[in-house]
Amino acid sequence: MCRSRNRKLSGTGCRPTRLASRRFGEHSLMPAHFRRISRAAPTVPMCSRSPRSNRSKEFNMASATNLRKSAKRRASTAISLALAASMGLAACGSSDEGKSDATGLTGTCGTVPSKGLKDTSGVIKKLGSEYVSAYDGYPKTVEASPWADWKPSGPGPYTVGLSIQEPNNPYLQTLTTALKEALANAENVGEVKTVQAPLGSTAAQLQQINQLVQEKVDLLVVVPNSPDALAAAADKAAKQNIPTIAFVNVTPSRNVINIAENTYKNAANAAAQMAKNIGGKGKILAVHALPSVSLDKETFAGWRAAWDQCPGITVDDSPIGEFNPPVAKTQVSTYLGSHPQKVAASAQVATMGAAVISAFEQSGRPVPPMVDMSASVGSLAYWKAHKAELKSVAIVDGPKASSEATGRVVALMLAGHGPKVTDLVSSLPVVTGQNLDDYVPAGAKEDDLAPAELPSGSFLPDSYLRKLFN
Repeated sequence: MCRSRNRKLSGTGCRPTRLASRRFGEHSLMPAHFRRISRAAPTVPMCSRSPRSNRSKEFNMASATNLRKSAKRRASTAISLALAASMGLAACGSSDEGKSDATGLTGTCGTVPSKGLKDTSGVIKKLGSEYVSAYDGYPKTVEASPWADWKPSGPGPYTVGLSIQEPNNPYLQTLTTALKEALANAENVGEVKTVQAPLGSTAAQLQQINQLVQEKVDLLVVVPNSPDALAAAADKAAKQNIPTIAFVNVTPSRNVINIAENTYKNAANAAAQMAKNIGGKGKILAVHALPSVSLDKETFAGWRAAWDQCPGITVDDSPIGEFNPPVAKTQVSTYLGSHPQKVAASAQVATMGAAVISAFEQSGRPVPPMVDMSASVGSLAYWKAHKAELKSVAIVDGPKASSEATGRVVALMLAGHGPKVTDLVSSLPVVTGQNLDDYVPAGAKEDDLAPAELPSGSFLPDSYLRKLFN
């Protein structure tokens, strides 16, 4: 039995959990985001849990061992939300289980202590504090890009190959439309050849990418099912002088230009603001997505970096929502039914904000302010309707603004400007009560589970992006 080295405040005994969808896993683009909260999922008992002590506020990163093992078997090798980032499964019993890289960081409550960055290129540090801050805590080493001096062959217009999953849910539908539009409108692009593989089908995607390379596209843009598998395909494409841009999932190859948000820093910034909002004290109920995936790990590491600076804050991370609103609602409702203590704030990893709100409402408990990561239109609409009593915070990372940024990267490269580094990274603004109206569309409904969007041009804006290119 896997046991976390860290313990925290929590209940004991057997509680129900729900099986994660087989349609998404480590690669997940979170199709569960768009299932109605009322939709049921099969319930199975989980009784293999050990009692937890009250001696620490530290997170139990292995709070559901059987679920983690099951998720590992089901997961493919590539995600959300969301959205949001570099994914990776943690094997049971590994040396890093239950740990966070945030351990040992020091600061004051309501601030984010610097974690540093791994920058072998030296470029980020030379660009100054804005970039050092944006890359702070980014988990991948930033290297000098082998495409720094790349220029497309011959005169334009050029052909771009786009590889993406089949749009079988609203998020992917929005992403596909936005990416096609952004690439088609990019300067010097004459044609966009789009191929679509089933969600989770790595073999089909690799075959399609190889076909695009054989057709001699000038540049590849890929939303990978499996970052590791794409790394090998990108290395092969590089031998044909074809660069690969990875979008959504960070890919571990020097031959890939990653367009990424800094999940750790986003989470830390949001958590620090929440610490201020609740006066640096109280219990926070933090809802996992899947503890084994990197989006979840990086988010919790960021939260912990901020909340570890606040002696008055305790955290319980018992609920595991599996990126699935019905599951998240059940998990939170079960928790509230057995824990009558006041909850000062809630937090969720991605896409489950509306479900957390619904669980509190149906339990007859006051809805607390929330750290709402990868917020939906509906959860922001609820917040706006209750802004007078809720001091929530959110991170918004819908696909439209990031698709626009991908189009700008393609345009720069086809104009002969090579990227200086392998990873083009930006942290996102924290949504607060002061700027909430900028993120809630007119007529927004509280049951709308579509991803909320950033203002156009705000992710990797031109002025920021241009300094990362030659």
